[in-house]
Amino acid sequence: MDRDSSYKERVRWTDEALERVEKAPDFVRPGIYRLVERRARERGIGLITSEFLTEIRNESMMLAAQRMKAIGIERLSMTAFEKVMERMGEERREVLEEIVAYLRGRKDRKEAIIGLFKEYLETTTPSGMPWESDALELLSAVEGGDALKGTIEGEARQEGYRIVTKGFLSRWLGRKGPIWTEGAKRRLERIPIPLIRRRVERAVIEYASSKGCATIDEKVFTDAVEAMGIGRDSPLF
Repeated sequence: MDRDSSYKERVRWTDEALERVEKAPDFVRPGIYRLVERRARERGIGLITSEFLTEIRNESMMLAAQRMKAIGIERLSMTAFEKVMERMGEERREVLEEIVAYLRGRKDRKEAIIGLFKEYLETTTPSGMPWESDALELLSAVEGGDALKGTIEGEARQEGYRIVTKGFLSRWLGRKGPIWTEGAKRRLERIPIPLIRRRVERAVIEYASSKGCATIDEKVFTDAVEAMGIGRDSPLF
C-alpha cells in the first residue's frame, strides 16, 4: 500500500474529490489529504466532496492572505508566497505550495487562483476571524448584523470553522430564525394582551420563514398580520 492510499482509507471521499487531489504535485499530495481529513473530522463531516475540498482550499488561501497582510504584504507575488510559507505550519504550507504549483505550471487555473487571492488580500483584515465576501454581503442584509458578528464567529469556531463562509452563515441564520428589526419589535410590543402577542409572534415567524425572509422588518410584520386577517386599523395595534 502506498502512502497516499493510507490517507484515503481514513475517511470516505467521493471519486470527484479524489481525482482532484490526484492532480496535485506528488510532494504536496499527502499534506492535502491530512489537512482535508482533519478539517472534515473537526466539523463532523463523514464524506469529503469536491465542494468541501474547494472550501478548505479557499480557507487556506484566505488564511494565507491574512498572514500576508499581517506581515505587511499587500501585493500578490511569488516572493510574498515564499515569505508566508516560512511562517506557516507544515500542512498548510503544503496546501499553499500546491496552489503555487498551479500558478507556476497550470495556465488553465492561474487566473482563477490569482483572482481569488487578490479578492482575499483586498477584503481580509490582518487579524481576527476572516469572512468570505459573500458572507459579509449576506450579513449586511440583516438588520443589526454587525452586532451579531462576535456571536457568529464564536459559534463558527465551535463548529470547527477557521473562516466565516456564506454556507455557515446561511445555516446559522436558519437555525436562529428570522432576525427582528427594532421597528418590527415595537409593533409586536404594542399588542397589550400577552397571549395574543405570543400567538402573533409565532405566526409572524412562520410567515417570514415560509417566505424565506432572513429579517422581520415592519413590512414583513404587516404582511404577516394581514395574512392572519388582522387589518392595519385593528385595535390590537
